[in-house]
Amino acid sequence: MPALTPERRARVRENIELAAIRCFVRRGFHGTTTREIAAEAGVSTGGLYAHYPGKEEFFPAIIERYRRVFAQPDNPLLIHFASTRFPDDIPALARAIEDVIRQHRDFWLLWYVDVLEFQGRHFGDQFLHDAGLNHPHLLAHLDALEETGRLRVEARLAFRMVYMHLFNFMIVELLFGGNDHYGTPLPSAVDLIVDVFLGGLLVNRPEPCKSVRPAPRPRPRDSTS
Repeated sequence: MPALTPERRARVRENIELAAIRCFVRRGFHGTTTREIAAEAGVSTGGLYAHYPGKEEFFPAIIERYRRVFAQPDNPLLIHFASTRFPDDIPALARAIEDVIRQHRDFWLLWYVDVLEFQGRHFGDQFLHDAGLNHPHLLAHLDALEETGRLRVEARLAFRMVYMHLFNFMIVELLFGGNDHYGTPLPSAVDLIVDVFLGGLLVNRPEPCKSVRPAPRPRPRDSTS
């Protein structure tokens, strides 16, 4: 049998990886057999082992696959980060997060499979969040925002708090059957989240406690100095 060309081999591996994702999302990692993955991919079990020695080898391959996907310039989050006006565009941030979760539903479900069955061993580095939060324009904007003194908390921390709250809200709402779990439709819930983050919960807000604004972090020294 002639050897597969690199292009053909890559297509076969991609087909097997996509089949593995579908199987893991439906039945979990431990509930899925290599035979079932091979059947889903339309290859023999021997053919599957020619590309992957065992089931757990799928996780690194799948993570790397999504690293490439999320690094594409059409990623809604990267598009948003490239022109963010935080905190004045939180609804747009919410829409970008919603789009990313809807577009890659199986990835987020697989992340939770990893949490449940492996305590997050494979996805534990949170590469997507870190990659997004280190976007150069985003960091430059947040540092400039910090200099204005507009926020009651450090700007990078404030953004991370809003970002993670919206992500968790959308995960529950879109993937875990939340179905208006804030008691109001999704757009109204986002409006309320924005209102609370920007205006606070209390009508008459007391003076902030001393711990609200952490001490400034030291800037890294220039190694050339």
